Amino acid sequence: MTAKTAEMSALLDDLLAERAVLRLLARYANLVDYGDASDCALLFVEDGHFELQGGARNRLNPDAPFPYPEDYLLDCGARQTETGFRFEGYAGVRGFMAGLARDRLRLHGVLQPVIRLGDGEAWVESQMIALGKNPGEDHRVLAFGRYFDHIVLTQDGEWRFQSRLCEL
Repeated sequence: MTAKTAEMSALLDDLLAERAVLRLLARYANLVDYGDASDCALLFVEDGHFELQGGARNRLNPDAPFPYPEDYLLDCGARQTETGFRFEGYAGVRGFMAGLARDRLRLHGVLQPVIRLGDGEAWVESQMIALGKNPGEDHRVLAFGRYFDHIVLTQDGEWRFQSRLCEL
């Protein structure tokens, strides 16, 4: 293999990995929107976690109100941490996603992802916005913020979330 061929092969591998990571981000948003909590949880590795930070925990806007009541998050299976609320493993992620799906229409966008690839890993920072409508309400912005993701390539060749931090 020539040096040029090796360089092109490495570039193609990186492009395919980035595309797979982008598909994972899009799949997550679609599954949240359609209320498929079980399949959404399977986008995480078994010991993965999803964490919410907001309100006074938000580094960008500490005066913003936290968009979810603490008792609601705890009822969905969260563990309160020093910086927010964490949902651990398939059951934890599924509990939060199932709570989001109740009685609400939503459109979830993931914007401007910046991907940094490592050896079988990716770190992604992106922006998010959730638009929605509760029964009897007008359409409105439900939440916006940033995602900080650690994504890993699993043994079965799929990219999955190791961790997803949502800063609201």
